[in-house]
Amino acid sequence: MWRYLVLIGCIGLSFSVDAAPVRNKFHVISWSGGAYFDDHNKTFERCAATKPSPDATDVSFAVDRDLHWKVTLSNPAWNFAKGAKLTVNVAIDDIPVLTDASVVAIDRSMLELQTADAVSFFAKLRIAQKLRVVIGGRVLDISLEGGEEALSALTQCVLRSARVYQSAKSNESIFSAQTSSKANHTEAAALVSNIDAYSRVPEMQVTPGTTDLSGLPVDAAWKIGLISAAVTIVEAPLPKERIAEDIIRRSLQSCHGGFFFVSSGDVISNTPIARVFVSCETLETTISSYHTVVPRSQAGNYIFSVLSTGSAFLGAPHRLADLYEARLRSVVMVAINKLQ
Repeated sequence: MWRYLVLIGCIGLSFSVDAAPVRNKFHVISWSGGAYFDDHNKTFERCAATKPSPDATDVSFAVDRDLHWKVTLSNPAWNFAKGAKLTVNVAIDDIPVLTDASVVAIDRSMLELQTADAVSFFAKLRIAQKLRVVIGGRVLDISLEGGEEALSALTQCVLRSARVYQSAKSNESIFSAQTSSKANHTEAAALVSNIDAYSRVPEMQVTPGTTDLSGLPVDAAWKIGLISAAVTIVEAPLPKERIAEDIIRRSLQSCHGGFFFVSSGDVISNTPIARVFVSCETLETTISSYHTVVPRSQAGNYIFSVLSTGSAFLGAPHRLADLYEARLRSVVMVAINKLQ
């Protein structure tokens, strides 16, 4: 099957495999990485980390200056036509997660794994121990031991090298002056009621009053077992991308350990949204949170947040959060439209 790959134009952003100056080198468990800069104008290009494999199939994580994340697989024995593409199936820790992914040949010996939902994919990858990629009749089983630490090291690398979020510790934030009215609480409570009705998730319990979730002010909150969820109403007419950036800044402020995030635009029912996933390691536990920014018809935006806390090694609360976040996104526009 591999030799019959069709030659096509490579889609998406690809990382150059040419030699480039490497700075800020790091070694995390069995991963080695650093920051890569353009050989001519010395500008930052990406941070990348690679884990070698005994069977010579290496896996690499990389993040570029625009904070786009990629996964590549490489083996010197491969011989692909550059730009060749094939649909693949992907499983993480023996659980199928992608049936619509593809691989594209960056060069003869390197494949880039591509998916339409990078946020969910990398959220699952950060606690994964094994990645399985099925290409035609060939199965690639790749160890990801130490992957969470590698993703955290890459996040620190790109924040430092690309000089983004340099004011992360600043108190300036769209949430600093965020106030919530009784009307907002009432609207948020009605929205949560609609989510409960349409999601049909058992054991959903509304949390009395308001609270903070992952450093964000909250207008209504609820719990599903070990998972916490909330909705925040931002009345200011701000771009959703600006809100997503501030969610990341806010999360950086409250995190004192390893840190990882991935953010991208998305669409629900023809409505453009923004999505953010943040993971923060502490000495005792790992805290992860999803945030979905959805336009509000009156003005401003809703932020829907899902948070889980627990050992990344065991991963059970985080996997439950993955499932609930997907369920929440599937009903959120229906719940919002029901308010009209």
